[in-house]
Amino acid sequence: MALPLTGYIATRLAQLIIDARAAIRAELGAGLLLENSAIGTFADVMMARLDELAEASQDLYDSFDERNASGVYLDNLCTLVGVTRIPAAYSLVTLSLGTGAGPVVVPAGSTVRDDQGQDWVLTAGVTIPALGAIDGIFSPPLPGPVTAAAATLDVPGTATIVTPIADWDTVTQAADAVPGRDVETDEELRLRRRESLQIIGSASVNAIRSALREIDGVGEAIVYENATDYPVTVGGVSIPGHQYLVIVYPDPALAALQQTIAESIWRRAPAGIASADASAVLGTTYTATVTDIEGIDQVVRFAVPDALALNPCTVTVVDGNLVADAVIKAAIIAVIDDLGIGEAPKLLPVYTALDAIPGINDVTALAFVGVPTALEKCTLAAIDIAVTHV
Repeated sequence: MALPLTGYIATRLAQLIIDARAAIRAELGAGLLLENSAIGTFADVMMARLDELAEASQDLYDSFDERNASGVYLDNLCTLVGVTRIPAAYSLVTLSLGTGAGPVVVPAGSTVRDDQGQDWVLTAGVTIPALGAIDGIFSPPLPGPVTAAAATLDVPGTATIVTPIADWDTVTQAADAVPGRDVETDEELRLRRRESLQIIGSASVNAIRSALREIDGVGEAIVYENATDYPVTVGGVSIPGHQYLVIVYPDPALAALQQTIAESIWRRAPAGIASADASAVLGTTYTATVTDIEGIDQVVRFAVPDALALNPCTVTVVDGNLVADAVIKAAIIAVIDDLGIGEAPKLLPVYTALDAIPGINDVTALAFVGVPTALEKCTLAAIDIAVTHV
């Protein structure tokens, strides 16, 4: 049977049984009693198996629509347009390993544990020189966003060396760990696929934004366009007529990444439209030169949003005595870090994140003060959160 032009809808089990009994009576007689009969029971069993096939065929049909597809089926749809799911990534931290004796071999897999019980494993073996120190890269056993502020993995200090190795005496953490990420969710992948479809063959602010979000090292990007003949002010930045303003986050400190961003912007910029200069208002702006297909140098500008430090908040946790302050702080910081540029914090996601922590039965006295402008990104340091337990 060919698929109808209006789409496929699988027949439900109840209708399959009705149709089967009608077909049997059409062959053997209209007065045939099928209820509680052997032939009727056989027909019902077969229709139940047919219903399983119908459900599978419905799922297969639905998997060709990205709104319904999930898992590997969504991956396949995205691959058709050149988009692949972003895999999970490990958090990484550089630790300096020291000894007060002769050379010490520290093999890959050696472990340091912080005061929250999080293990950090050496990714590649190193040899500590005599009476010296050497850097090693550590990561958690599993991928995902794991944080570790500077000095939290220091030994002596709050951390411990789990793997006993003679003469490996000290661990020093000079900088924060670089958080990894979880595997891209179906919803995130759907959104990126839709945005990516605007890239091919297009020259628009949507195409610029979509392309920038595809760059490794760019977490967020927004583009403001002024299509009028007169200046328009956004977040205190005056955008001249027929120009656009590009904002990226986080700060692309590396020159190579700045050039990649500039080239991506230029390739999708509308013809004859310049990028606006926000240096008079925003603290961090970049100007790069891109050579077009005619060999002419073109100037591309973009900026980084200013940070809006939210005022301190107090969290009163009821029946949460066993929950460490650092765990509560990390949950709140994760919600704030997930906010987009110009996106104001809301309390509900924070309550939801805290409610998911085992041991917390209730949360009170939670408040944020501060609303970002269109060109600000919310930030919240762990020390800004005062946690009390009741």
